[in-house]
Amino acid sequence: MLINRKKFDALPADLQAMVRHAAEASSADMSWKALHRYSGDQARMREKQGVTFQRTPVEVLRAQMKAWGAVAARQAKYNPFFERVWQSQQEWARRTVGWSREALVDPALAYDFWFGGQQRK
Repeated sequence: MLINRKKFDALPADLQAMVRHAAEASSADMSWKALHRYSGDQARMREKQGVTFQRTPVEVLRAQMKAWGAVAARQAKYNPFFERVWQSQQEWARRTVGWSREALVDPALAYDFWFGGQQRK
């Protein structure tokens, strides 16, 4: 959601709060709708069009990350703004992904239990 900063700042505090909450609600709503749409689209493509879905092999993903690391290092040498953004993204990923790896349960466990034929074993 894009909002003109001057117009937003000119709003009374209560209306600013309403806009903030509406933007957050809209974002959450779109996340839920995306899960619903993407999973439904995938099922229809499988069933009606015979589409198969393949995961990118880990070796390919690692090669992409290695190549991107080289590009990012090169860009960071010549572009201070890029370096600041890149470092900020790295710090955010380190913190948030580190947390999720320690705190969140892999959903595959529940999926396999309920839908993979492993119930009550």
